[in-house]
Amino acid sequence: MAPDLVATLIQEMRLRGVSNEVSRQVAEVIRREYGGGAVYIRSIDRETRDARAAELVKLGASAKLVARETGVHPSTIRRKRSAWL
Repeated sequence: MAPDLVATLIQEMRLRGVSNEVSRQVAEVIRREYGGGAVYIRSIDRETRDARAAELVKLGASAKLVARETGVHPSTIRRKRSAWL
């Protein structure tokens, strides 16, 4: 049986000091919205990855180095470079 992602979410929220009531309310929303369906969860946080890439670009790192550090293709870094500078 697959792990219950909502239960894991509740556990993590409680570990971080979120009240039981708020955790329960969030769980209800998640189950109502996504329960019973196949939901894709990205394995990466794109905003965090892009922020790190932008930081490296601003420091003058090469596209190849930034790509290796962030796990994307160098052409992606070259394409987005102008927006980050």
